[in-house]
Order: sequence, then structure tokens, then C-alpha cells
Amino acid sequence: MLGNIRNARTILFALLILAALINAIRITPFVISDADPSTYAIVPMLMLPIFALFMYKEKMVPKVDKRDIAAGSLFFSAFILLSIYLNVKLSVLFLSYGIEMLLLPLFIASIATLLFGIKNIKKFYPIMFYALVSSSIIISPIFSLNSQFAELNSRLVFAITRIFVPSAAFYPPFTINANGGSIGIGESCAGISFLISILFFVSPVAYLYNGKWQKKFIWILLSLAILLLLNFARMVSIASVWLSLGPSAAVSFVHSFAGILLFYASIIIVMLLAPRMGLRIQSVKSRKTNAYRKTTTCKALYASGAIAILFTIISLSLSLGYLGAYLISPYYLKSPSSLQSLHILQTGQLLKAANFSAAEVSYNNTSASLLLYHANATIGLYLSSSKNISTNIQRLNNLNHGITFLGSDGMSAELYAVPSNGSIMVLYHTFMPFIYLQNSTVYLVNAYALLPANEVEPSACRYNGLYTYAYNLFNPSFYNSSSRALLSSGYCIIHTAIG
Repeated sequence: MLGNIRNARTILFALLILAALINAIRITPFVISDADPSTYAIVPMLMLPIFALFMYKEKMVPKVDKRDIAAGSLFFSAFILLSIYLNVKLSVLFLSYGIEMLLLPLFIASIATLLFGIKNIKKFYPIMFYALVSSSIIISPIFSLNSQFAELNSRLVFAITRIFVPSAAFYPPFTINANGGSIGIGESCAGISFLISILFFVSPVAYLYNGKWQKKFIWILLSLAILLLLNFARMVSIASVWLSLGPSAAVSFVHSFAGILLFYASIIIVMLLAPRMGLRIQSVKSRKTNAYRKTTTCKALYASGAIAILFTIISLSLSLGYLGAYLISPYYLKSPSSLQSLHILQTGQLLKAANFSAAEVSYNNTSASLLLYHANATIGLYLSSSKNISTNIQRLNNLNHGITFLGSDGMSAELYAVPSNGSIMVLYHTFMPFIYLQNSTVYLVNAYALLPANEVEPSACRYNGLYTYAYNLFNPSFYNSSSRALLSSGYCIIHTAIG
């Protein structure tokens, strides 16, 4: 009886983890790219529900009462409140840096407490730690090593290739020349994305295995070493053939998919080596005990399970907003040198709405601004963050009674009704940088826009109403119907123009 309850709750736990992650999984690229190490993110997302299934090895006895339901509810409340606040406050950076994974341990703690009781929470530390460190914001410092790692591999490949091609010469950082030809060993050949991916793949499997932790640690390191050696052999063989016989379509074809094949080959090899290292998966037999009957009633078990399902449905509903959000690889934001100043006059693509055009103007002695036109009537002004068009806007941090919106594209903006030259203007401001990707180049810009209040007509657009309402729950301006109507319409007009 106990074994059935435990197994059923373990399966439910895994399904709820999958449900909570499903929308994040849907927007995450499924292809691991050599050139972009941040593409590892899909691996821990897919492995987390599997990791949750592996919890069956702990042989936990579900012990749930009212205190556990209260504790689980507190964990979930913290998860929801932080998710809403950070999603709006961090704007498009929330999903780009995997903050949803950073907060996931709170959700795991909530569901684990509801299904198994707070006394078993320590047994969930491994999966909570796994979710925490899989967040891109934790892993992103490693991204800056991608170029150095590729150069190191280039030098090693050159040293070995010269044995087979004596005329080879190395031109830092990535190029090897010989016999009138050349080949580059760049980040797309020797990136660290597959190393990070295999680390997150084998770690839950190491948890499942029975054996000493020292052997598990060595086994994980062995998986990295095998992948490194196989990839190094691939680079040396391709470089040697390319430089000896010249460019070949066949070699290029093999090179295009060899990386992912080596990734799978490394997994197969390391799994076959596990038993030789004393790591095995042992069957877990139910222990005959009625301990759960003394501490947990069937009513508590059903109630806690139902609450866990309800909390997951709430989390799933909130994450529906992820599906339309703008997602950019954090690898492009790995260092300040990769960020370039956006010259707005050169990027008319930002003006996607119909009937809009742009022109350079001078306004209050501020040059290089952008004036927006609609049907030959001026409706707004778009400026970079370094420009100020009135003392009111310059003291932006002192403005009160604004409303914050989270767009369906994941970009958040604050709107205020402010006086300007004797009239009321709607001020649009993105307090986190708007990220714009053009030709693989990343630009950051803080957007400001002004719209005369008397030109604001009722207008509707898509924004994340659930997050917007929740974020402004304690904002008095949000409950002022006329103010909300003005700023909502202003948001739709301006955001459509520049979004």
C-alpha cells in the first residue's frame, strides 16, 4: 500500500514539474549550438522531470498534515510573488537569463512539501540545487571563456596536425594554413555548449546510480573527458584531411553534424562504463510499514495532492505569457564589449506599425532625436536614454502615480501623465533596456516617448494583463479608471509604434 502511494506521488511530482516548465520549454531552442553555449538550457529543462522521477530511490514515507500544507503554500506564495515582480522588473531579461529556473526551487519545495511533507524536504535538495545552477544567470560567466577555450583547442589541434601536415602554420587565434589552404578552428568547432549540456545530462543519472559519491564525481568528469577527446579527434582529422587534400564537400558535410553525434556517442560510452565503476541502478522495493497511517490521513493526502495540482495550474497560467515573449541568447550579452549603442535613426525596423514614418528633429535644443508621424500629425517623440526633453522627465525617478505594463513581447514599460509646456503628456519609459537584435548584433536602448494626452484615443493592444494587474495590485493609480484608460491607450499607441 505504502509503495503504491509513494510511487503515485513521485509520478505526480514529476508531472507537475513538467507542467510548470512546459511553456518555458516551448520557447527554448531544442538545438544545441556549438556557436552559442547558452543553448545548453534545453537539457536541464528536459532532464528536470526525469530527475523528479528518480526521487523514487529515496523510499520516502509521505507524511502530510496541516502544517505541511501551510508550509507548501508559503513556498508557493514566495515563488509566485517573486516571479511576478522579477518578470515585470527585469523585462525581457527575465526569460533571457533563465530567472524562471532560478526561482524554480521554490516551486519544487512547495510541491515536495505538499506531496511528501516538510520532514522529507532535505531529500529534495539535489533536484532543487540542480534547478538553481541550471539558470543561465548562474552559468553565464562561463560564456566569456568560449573564445579562449576555442583558441586553446586551435593551438592543440595545430600541434597535432603538424605531425601529419608538416607545412602547417598557425595564425592566431583560430586559423591554420597549409598547402595554399586554410581552416579555422573557431567557437563553432570547439565551443563549450556541449560540455555544459553533457554535464547537466549525466548529473541526474549520477544521482540515480547507487555508489560512493567519489565514484559518481569521477564518472561525471569522465563524461566530460570523453566528449573532449572525441571532439579533439574530430577536429584533428578534419583539419588534416582539409589541409592535405584541400576543401571537400564531404568533409564539410560530416563536420556539419559530427558535433551532435559525438555528444550522443559520449553519453552511450559513459553509460556503458558506469557498471565497471561500481555504479548501478538497483530496484526499489516497497517496505512493509503502516507509518503513514499513524501520521497522515487519507483526507490529508487527497487535499495536499489537490492543492499541489491547483498550484501547478496557477503557475502554468502565469507562464502562458512566456509564449509571445522576446527571447535573446544571454551569450550575446556576455560582456560589455558585445553591447553596442543603438543609433535609432538607422533602424527604421523599430517602427513596425503601419502609417508611421521617422525624421530627425531638434527639440528644446536636443538634437539627433526621432519624431514620429502618423497620418501627417505629430503624435510622439522617441529619444535615447541620454536625452532629456523637460525638467519633469529629467527627474523621472521622482514621478509618482504611474502604471507599469508588461507587454506580450515580454518588455515592460512605465507610463505617467506628466505636465509639459502647459499641457498633459503621456510619458512612456522602458526602465530596463529594450533589446534589439539585428544581423546578429545586439543593441540596448532605453526608450522614451511623449504623446499629448488630448491626442490619445481609445486603443487596445495585447499586453500581459495577469502580470500587469498583479504588479499594480497596490498601485492607487491603477484603480483610477480615467487614469488607467488614458495610460493604457497611450501604452498601446506608443508600444505599437516602437515595439
